[in-house]
Amino acid sequence: MKKLFLSFLLTSLAILAGGHSAASSEGAKFSCTLAAEGGKVVSCSIYSNYANNAALETAKSFCSPTWGKTVGSTCPTKDLLGCCTTKNGSGAVSENCFYKGGFTNTSADCTKSSGTWSANP
Repeated sequence: MKKLFLSFLLTSLAILAGGHSAASSEGAKFSCTLAAEGGKVVSCSIYSNYANNAALETAKSFCSPTWGKTVGSTCPTKDLLGCCTTKNGSGAVSENCFYKGGFTNTSADCTKSSGTWSANP
């Protein structure tokens, strides 16, 4: 549930940021990985195509080590079940990846949410 909230929050920030500007961060991306005690990845999301650098940096700030999360450039593939990619109205992209023993989702759930399921991030 926390993962869905974080995805919603980050996507909402992108919507509030408006359309692309001269300071667009289009192409810039980051991942946010949540690992359980012992380092096992529970969930990971890749966020990209933000309207501007300020929106991108604000979104990154929600991926806090205080919450057990780390910022990176992509999601790990060990124990990966698959990833669901969605795009919001302003074009920001969220790719939510699911792992064995972590939060679960299926390709059918992804399709129901108008997303695209893939085997790799």
